[in-house]
Parts: sequence; structure tokens; C-alpha cells
Amino acid sequence: MPQGPNLPLGELLLAMRSESATVRETAWAACYERYYRVVWTRVLYIVRSIGWLSEADKVAEDVTSEVFVGLPEAARQYREEGRADGWLKHVAVRAALRKKESLTGKWAVKKSAPGEEGVDHVRTGRTYFPFEETADEIVERLDTVEREDLIELRRRREALRNSPDPSKRRWDEFLELYVVGYDFKEIGERMGLTEASARNWLCNIRKHLARPIAPDAKE
Repeated sequence: MPQGPNLPLGELLLAMRSESATVRETAWAACYERYYRVVWTRVLYIVRSIGWLSEADKVAEDVTSEVFVGLPEAARQYREEGRADGWLKHVAVRAALRKKESLTGKWAVKKSAPGEEGVDHVRTGRTYFPFEETADEIVERLDTVEREDLIELRRRREALRNSPDPSKRRWDEFLELYVVGYDFKEIGERMGLTEASARNWLCNIRKHLARPIAPDAKE
């Protein structure tokens, strides 16, 4: 598959149906590398809504792995209509909803007895919350939030990039590596930091980016 890893997602999904094992594996690896975080963030959004779940991150990782393990089979159902990334997000959300259902029970909201409106129903010691959003609504809402966040992040990164402070410009360099998927060890090696320092940098950068700034403010 020429330039396989650089193909659009839709073509990668179609390549997973190839008779060539090499083509299928190359396409799968490219999907995993480029879309793991996209799938994981959507799965995490759903599983962390389970109030009693103490290891939402771990569950999200497990479900995300299941999504990618099953992706070659799911790709057989992919049709070249609409956006391929939207299709993948729906696959992720539906997998997460199935996981939540297996952990908490059915999604249907139980009718309350008179005077019980708004009361959570408790079964076997667990509190069950209604989850009324459809997969379509979840994908649409997360995409909207993500677009707004990306616009704001670009604005703030531009301020870092153009800052007279060399340390702020280094923060932008760090973010560039982090966003494309390098882990803390790799970032540290590229920037002359220890792995622990790279983790601390991310904490400090997040705090800095979370501060409100005026529209015309400079870093």
C-alpha cells in the first residue's frame, strides 16, 4: 500500500479489507497510532460517568484496546459515506456504552413512584444514573467542545511561540511533541529533560494554559 500510514482514515479502513496481510496490518497500525487518543478520550468520557468506578482510566484503556482489536472486523461494515472519523467515533462511543451497560445495568430510566421524581434508584448497593444521550448526541457534543478547545489552544500556543521568554517558547516545543504522541521519556530525550521533569512540565503548562487571559494579552 503506497504511503499507507499517510492515507486518509477512510482509505485505511478500506485497506483493512485487503487480501494482503501486510496491507491490513499497515493500515491497522496507522489507525492505532493516529486515532488511539481520539478513541480513548471518548471512551473515558462515558466510563468516568460511573460514579462508583475507581479506575476509569484503566477501564477506558481496556475498552479502547477492544475497539482496536475489533477494528478489522468492524471495518467490514464501514461504508464510504460521510466522515470516516465520525464513523470511528461512533464505534468508540457504542463500545463504551456497552461497557457501561455491562457494569451498571440497562440504560432505560426506571419510572419513579409518586414523590420519587429525581431520586436515584439503588440496586445491590450501587447507584444507577440515567444516561439519556444517544451515541450521535455524544459524538456531536464532544466534537463541538473539541473544536472550541482546539481554537483556544491554538491561540494560546501562538502566544507561547511568540513570547519573548525563551522558557515559554520551550513550552510550545514541548506541546508540539506531546500533541503528536511522544511519551514523556521520548520528550525528555529530545528536550534534555528527565522523564519526571517532563511530567512536571506538563502539569505546569496545563496550569498556565488554564489561566484566563485578555483577548489581546501577550505571554
